[in-house]
Amino acid sequence: MGTKVKKEKYPDGRVKSILTYDGEILNGPAKNYFENGKLKTEYEFVNGYKQGETIWYFENGNIQQIENYVDDLLQGEMKQYYESGNILVVSNWIDGVQQGLVTKYYEDGKKNRESTIIDGFFDGDQTEWWNNGKIKAKRFYKKDIIINLTEWDEDGELIKESISEILVQKLVEKGHYVDNLIGSELSLKEWKDGNLIKEELQYEYEKPSNIKGLDESFNSNTETNDKSCGEDLWWNWQREKHKKYSSIKTYYDNGKLRTQSQFSTAPEWFRHAPNQYEVPKSLQGPFKEYFPSGNVMCEGNYKSDQKDGLWIFYFETGKLKSEQIFNNDICESLKEWDEDGKLIQEKLLKNGDSRSVLMHEVMSKGGFHLELKDGTDLNVWGQRHLLVEIEEFYEDGEWLPDGDRDYIDEFHLTGYDEGYRYDEGDLQEFFDLAEDSYPEYNWNGFGDWKETGEEWYAWKSKFPTVKSKEQFRID
Repeated sequence: MGTKVKKEKYPDGRVKSILTYDGEILNGPAKNYFENGKLKTEYEFVNGYKQGETIWYFENGNIQQIENYVDDLLQGEMKQYYESGNILVVSNWIDGVQQGLVTKYYEDGKKNRESTIIDGFFDGDQTEWWNNGKIKAKRFYKKDIIINLTEWDEDGELIKESISEILVQKLVEKGHYVDNLIGSELSLKEWKDGNLIKEELQYEYEKPSNIKGLDESFNSNTETNDKSCGEDLWWNWQREKHKKYSSIKTYYDNGKLRTQSQFSTAPEWFRHAPNQYEVPKSLQGPFKEYFPSGNVMCEGNYKSDQKDGLWIFYFETGKLKSEQIFNNDICESLKEWDEDGKLIQEKLLKNGDSRSVLMHEVMSKGGFHLELKDGTDLNVWGQRHLLVEIEEFYEDGEWLPDGDRDYIDEFHLTGYDEGYRYDEGDLQEFFDLAEDSYPEYNWNGFGDWKETGEEWYAWKSKFPTVKSKEQFRID
């Protein structure tokens, strides 16, 4: 077929790329260019595979990256540079996989970070420095998960220490159970100005009495590839295998205890988003908060992040301030006293009690469909925000909506939680709509949260109003 050179050009006629072919196979030098005409990349192909040195450039002409290929796989040392020309990162590659020492530099040439990479993962020691040369952090990794961590501020003061472990969660992916590694902190300490302000410590694994039965049932079903055990059994088995309890203490700057609590940790699995690497914490059990003087401010109990049962609140003098009984984080009973011990308020929540709440509703990832007079169809994208007043009634530990909803205010944004504010009427002003066309909003995401009217209008006022058609997101 013979050697031929192909040129691709930008719309203004400037060269975008020059590629050398042997028949239909890339073979020979290849170059890509920026729109300003300067070289962007240069590399070599041999029989369709990248071979030898490849150089990437910034638009100012300085080298951005130098790498080497053997049979289309990265091999050997790779260097990355700042736009100024100073070295940024030096790393090593074997058969297309990053391996060995990786060193990152500040632009002034001082060392920023030094890491060990094994098979593309952070694995081993990592040291990070402040620009003044003092150590910022020391970390020890296993497959991208931090096992040990120590951090210092720029003055060399210790600010954090933590120790973690690796948990193996079994996830359902494409009909099969696969292992996924996640990190879980065993202990954590944080300092501020040399004072300990927080410490967490895992003190026990919680193994319920039925975990053995769950193990046997789960394993027997998975070994025989019988998924009839159902998602509920799988879900419970996973959560109970990894559930554990820990304590947490926080301190005031004067070193005195601020809060004392405990929490449970269990990996949170989402059936349609399996790659979760965080182990969330949930307040569970006794809780105490103290005044800076050391006297108790309040004490009570949490259940799955919600206040549960009797909570007692105190004045700083130690005198009783209030007693509240909670159910699912809802105060069902309240007694309140003044500092002289006189009862000033007593309330009891009962089934059938009602209240009005404001709800900020968001219909996201949506847009209006418009038909113009010339027959063009458009989609104008954005978010719809509504302030709604909802009547609720209380029943058995829950506030439930009674169906009455009053729309107080609404507006739309040209972006998602960003951009310009507009109303439906603005579409009539900025777009030449067909006579029988009415903007219809379609959405595929929804969220809400309670807030006061003042918060709503303060948030709404952050966004400027639309002034031109160009400020809409149009498809």
